[in-house]
Formats: sequence, C-alpha cells, structure tokens
Amino acid sequence: MFWFHPVAWWLEQTLSGLAEEACDDAVLSRGHNPREYAECLLDLARSVSRSGARLNVVGMAAPGGFLRRRLRKIIEVGPQPRTSGAWMAFVATVCAVACAVVATGTLGHTGPKLLTATQNASQSSTAHPTTAFVLGDLKIEGEIADRDKVQQEVLKQFQGKKYNDVNDLAGSVAEFGVRSYFQQRGYFKVVVHDPTTQLLAVRNGKQQVLVNVPVTVGEQYRLGTLTFRSAVAGSALSIPAKTLREQFNLGQNDLFSVSEIRTGLGKLQALYKSRGYPEAVPVPQTDVDDKTHVINVVIQITEKPDKS
Repeated sequence: MFWFHPVAWWLEQTLSGLAEEACDDAVLSRGHNPREYAECLLDLARSVSRSGARLNVVGMAAPGGFLRRRLRKIIEVGPQPRTSGAWMAFVATVCAVACAVVATGTLGHTGPKLLTATQNASQSSTAHPTTAFVLGDLKIEGEIADRDKVQQEVLKQFQGKKYNDVNDLAGSVAEFGVRSYFQQRGYFKVVVHDPTTQLLAVRNGKQQVLVNVPVTVGEQYRLGTLTFRSAVAGSALSIPAKTLREQFNLGQNDLFSVSEIRTGLGKLQALYKSRGYPEAVPVPQTDVDDKTHVINVVIQITEKPDKS
C-alpha cells in the first residue's frame, strides 16, 4: 500500500545495495582476486552501456553511481567481517516488509484487469505490437578471432534499421550481417546456427533487441582460377574472356569473397546488356579444394541476344 512513498523507494534501493555488497563479500571470502572480480563487474556494466539498456543481472541491480563506490570498496577494502546473527535477523525482517510493499505496489499498478493465456503469450513474444524492433546489441558465439571487431561491424551495419518482427530482425542479422561478414573474408563454408533473441529496453519508441548468433567459422579459402565458358557446348562467347575477367575485382590467391563474386556477376550482366544481350544469364560453378583451401570458379554463360 506504500508503493508511492519515498521511504519505500529508499528502502528498496538500500536493500539492493546491501544484497550486492553481501555478494561481493561472499566472492572475496572464497579467495578470488579482488581486481579480477572488479574488472568482471566493470565488463558487465560496459556491455549494458553499449546496448543502451538497464543492467538487469543478479548481483548488479544497483544504479551506476553505486557501482563506482562498490568497485572501490572491492579493491581497497576487500571482504568484510562476517555479519552477526542479530543483524541478519533484522535484515530478514526488513526484507519481508519490503517484499510486501513491492507486492502491494505491483498490484496497485496492475489493477483488476486479467490477461487471457492467448493475450499473455502474444504480449510476451512481441512486447509492444506497435514498436519497431532494432538491433541493440549482438553476441557471437564460437571460436572467432577479433570477436569485438566482428560485432561492431555488424552493429554498425544494422544501425537505424527497423523491423516489425523480432524474428525477421534476428534472421537478417544472422544471414546478411554475420554470415556475409565471414563469407567476404574467405570463410566460404561458415555455418551460422539459429539465432536467439532477448528484449532489452525501449528507447525512443524502439524496442532494443540483443541477438545471439552461434557460429562455426571453419577454414579460410582463397580464389584459384576464374574462367568463363558458354552454356552451349562447342560455342564461343561473344565477349573476350579478358573483358569478362575485368568485371571481377578478385585476383588469383585473394581471399575468396562471395559478395565480390555476386558484384562481378552483376557487372557481367550489365556488360552483356550493353552489348545487345539483355537476357544473358551467368551461372557460377565452384570447385572447392579442401586440401589447399582454394576455390576455382567457372562462370557458365547463356547468351540470349535481343531478337528485336
């Protein structure tokens, strides 16, 4: 019944701080290095700061101003003496009162309206139906070099992009963000597993989402040969192979890039269109050598001249 009272707010915040200090004492009393433990807490705070969300991890619920004092205490003071039984009994009593206050406040905010099972499931999956979903943070799992660089590149790529469905967002991040990143850098056989999502905070009317993408990178490949041939056996192409090769920026022994091959195919079609073949179809065929980590590419072209 006292959810509106400032003393209730102060009590809840104070109890939260005491609980976290008790966690710190328990960790340090087991012999863990104070500086390493402080760095771990700081890394968590930085991670949430990058995502723009509130920190909602057990043992890290207090506001940022408290965190600085807490870290200083861990490093400079260390574990505190064991709390007496009488003080623990007092804290337990206060906690019970605080729980009652919080529960009353929750009921006061919720009111008598009840949700059906269908409504509850719908709200849990979409959060705010009219809110756009945006990439707030990214986590990539697997044996990856320069993990932070990969995450920052993908976050930058999706900055400002909005989606109406959280699954569409996760799928785009996994396919066009993470997979594309690795395939541009020679990891032709990279495997991107099904992503998972976690809703963060709502900022400026947009639902921030953490997308977790497990990845198996695999081996790095380079381009071997790049040749061209007609789809019609025994027929010569109307455009010299040298001119066709100039449409591709990849050189022999360069890291194989799927996006560069796609870009080259687009230029190839544009070239044929300018030469009177608007419906020419280039189809790439790859020969992957897993021993030498080389990929040889043959572009088979079906020439269809404009009959008009």
